[in-house]
Amino acid sequence: MHAVLNDAAGKAELARRSGALVVDMESGAVGAAARERRLPFLCAKVVLDTPSEPLASTYAGCLPVLGALLLHPRGVLRDARRSRLAAESLRAFLVPLS
Repeated sequence: MHAVLNDAAGKAELARRSGALVVDMESGAVGAAARERRLPFLCAKVVLDTPSEPLASTYAGCLPVLGALLLHPRGVLRDARRSRLAAESLRAFLVPLS
């Protein structure tokens, strides 16, 4: 079973059991699909959340986001700031490759 870990306790437990510092949930499947089709594949990722500071929302639709804005506005603003910094970092990495 696959699940999104969005709480500090769950992330801490996964890190303790696996020794993982970062968990990537998407690129393995995309890489496998590219390999099957003999397509080139490059994955560059950034991490917005940490075990001690999880995302403020699952961001899986309008209602979770609205709820997070009402209950955890600082967390949503933190996530937005981190997202902007992540986009800038990815741009700095990807532009020289183009």
